[in-house]
Amino acid sequence: MALKAKYPIRLKLLLLMSTIVVAASAAYFLLAVRILNEDKAQLVYELNASNVKTLAAEADSLLLRFADKTKLLAQGNRIADWSQEIFESDKELIAFTLFRPGKEAPGWDVESRVRSAEYLKLYGLPVESVEKIREQVPVPFEKILQSGMLAWNSTIKGGAPVMTLALSLQFKGQDDPRVAVIDLRLDGLLRLLADRGIATVYLVDYEGRIVAHPDSEKTATRQQLADVEIVRDAVHSKIAFEMKKFYWMGTRWIGAYAAVGRAGLHVISQIEEKQAFRAASRLIVKTALFGALVVTLALLVSGWLAGTFTKPLALLSQATDKLSQWDFSEPVKATTNDEIGRLAAAFNSMAGDIQRQHAQIKTHEAELEDKVRERTIELEKEKQRVSETQEALVRTTRLASLGELAGAAAHEVLNPLNNMGIRLERARERIEKNELPDVSLLGDIVSGWKKAYFEGGWESLSKDLVRTNDDGRAMIEEDLSNLQSIIGDQGGRIEAQKEDIEFLRREIARITKLINNMRALSRVGGERRPVDLRLPVDDTVAAVSDLLAKKEIRLVTEHAAGPLEVVADKDELMQVFSNLIRNAMQAVESAGRRSGEIRITTSKQDNRVLIRISDNGSGIVVTNLPRIFEPSFTTKTLEKGTGLGLSISRRLVRAFGGDIEVEKTEEGQGTTFMIWLPAREEVNGN
Repeated sequence: MALKAKYPIRLKLLLLMSTIVVAASAAYFLLAVRILNEDKAQLVYELNASNVKTLAAEADSLLLRFADKTKLLAQGNRIADWSQEIFESDKELIAFTLFRPGKEAPGWDVESRVRSAEYLKLYGLPVESVEKIREQVPVPFEKILQSGMLAWNSTIKGGAPVMTLALSLQFKGQDDPRVAVIDLRLDGLLRLLADRGIATVYLVDYEGRIVAHPDSEKTATRQQLADVEIVRDAVHSKIAFEMKKFYWMGTRWIGAYAAVGRAGLHVISQIEEKQAFRAASRLIVKTALFGALVVTLALLVSGWLAGTFTKPLALLSQATDKLSQWDFSEPVKATTNDEIGRLAAAFNSMAGDIQRQHAQIKTHEAELEDKVRERTIELEKEKQRVSETQEALVRTTRLASLGELAGAAAHEVLNPLNNMGIRLERARERIEKNELPDVSLLGDIVSGWKKAYFEGGWESLSKDLVRTNDDGRAMIEEDLSNLQSIIGDQGGRIEAQKEDIEFLRREIARITKLINNMRALSRVGGERRPVDLRLPVDDTVAAVSDLLAKKEIRLVTEHAAGPLEVVADKDELMQVFSNLIRNAMQAVESAGRRSGEIRITTSKQDNRVLIRISDNGSGIVVTNLPRIFEPSFTTKTLEKGTGLGLSISRRLVRAFGGDIEVEKTEEGQGTTFMIWLPAREEVNGN
């Protein structure tokens, strides 16, 4: 039983046609809006890019011109008339100051300065106003020395816009660098930034502070913009140019930045997205109104035509109801070959396209969610691995540092300890050889006297003392001769003991200093003072002479005539010489020579003092030469060496301005090390 239509078929046809018209108009409208927004966004990007690239090039050219003038003023800083002439030829120059490192105290002293009288007169400012710039906006000397050139905003409250440009200079014939600082009027840069349409273009320095801005208040206050995303990216990114969207103060912006190329400056151009699309929004509103008018006219015409298409459109009415509920299961059946039939076919095609697009969108959404989830898990795992690797690296580095420190301390303390052990061994042998027989002789004399006295008193003792021995001498004469001999020998032995005690005291002091130096590894060079190089050489020879004598190795020392003064620490020089002599001794031992020899010669050549330590030992293998000064490199066993001696020795010698090198070596024949140090007069001259 057919249901009675609730609404007339004419109205249904009108609704169908209206739906089609509205849908088509909406699709066109949305597409047009999208294309318009994309084109507008592209234009805004290109505008920002053009602004920053053009202004970066112009600012770079301007900075280069002022940098050249700064160098001219620095080179001719002692010619006041010429410097003033440069200021008069360029109205943008305000002040120039040349700084040099302080001589009496840390800091920087003013070497020369020039002021623009015309600038002060133009703004009615006293000379002190220029000095206030330096007081309120200090010069970052360390940053300038690192980067070579810096520029920043030096505008102070109540003053004219000022930019400061600073260069690090190194003049020929001067050891210390100079910092040239020039204050410039910002008028030229401000003119470049003005009249940029809807874009706001400004200049920031290496800290993100405003150098020049169309808003004079922001320029005057040197506003800090490092918290703005695009400014932060410009200052810290290694990319010289970038375009991006960002949020600032609750608003979305479109911007770009470009590095000027020098002095740490960046040009920023930004446009508020709402302002950029304001004209496009008005056009969209007008387009919407026009579309509404077109739709209205279409509905009126459709209403007029609906009366002629009532019956064939019944099927389309049912299909439209299903389509409105996203039901694509049943297509519209076309029973005619006229326009209505073609319309039904087009409707079915459209419904199919919408169904496929809808399905694709759902599929893509599901795939994207899965990929995001998988990638998030991978990033979390990678982050955990990196964190564990960093922690392991820190632990390894700490253990390696402790090991190297312990090895260095053991190596350097071992040398004086060996010297002390050998000296104590020699003292023990001297006691066994000399002291013990004397003590035994004294005991025999006292025992004889004591026995004679207790057996018969003074009379028995007197008879025993005058009694003659086998060689005809009286016992008292023999006893007194022995006592006198013991007393005579004891004086020399006391002197030897004093010498041994003094030697042990010096070695203990040397160990103490070595340990203190190990506790302050960041400091090398010790306590520098003028010292005749022959003195630490002779003291080192004296310290190792016992060891060399025990090894039956001959040590020859040849000093040049006249003083050989250097500026160094005596104990650290002894440490260097001791390391090299002990290495030479071990080389001679490893060669198995019966007539080993170590030769030390000192000389002076030009402004250098030279020390050569040669041996006739086993020499150095050619393949080991490039590595002998590396820490912990050694060809010896762990009991004989740690590989730190040559590394520490070179470090100490270089701290005194000299160096140590292998002058010659031949496997099986021996090696010669040469140490050179600047003579005292050369050090004082520099």
